[in-house]
Amino acid sequence: MKKYFPLSAGILALVIETMVFLSLMELPPFGKGDSDIIWGLPFFGLIVLGLTIFGLRSAMNSKRDPQGDGKLATAGLVVNGLGLAIPILLLLFGIIRAVFL
Repeated sequence: MKKYFPLSAGILALVIETMVFLSLMELPPFGKGDSDIIWGLPFFGLIVLGLTIFGLRSAMNSKRDPQGDGKLATAGLVVNGLGLAIPILLLLFGIIRAVFL
């Protein structure tokens, strides 16, 4: 289980981000007017942040372990890095748009 944690944490973080994005865009499976999830964004952000940080840490420790699976640890690093980069980039683009446009 320990060697699968980085990959599963990254996938779970990406699924949470996708569901929040679909809800905010009011796309299926969520209907029109069902985007009240905006009040929970800080909560979901903390969940994603916690998952990706622990996933990255676990993947780095697994990468250093000589008996660990290198490919699985690399996949965990990539997925967790992507899961961490998406909210940061969206926040950055939102700030740039608010300030300069």
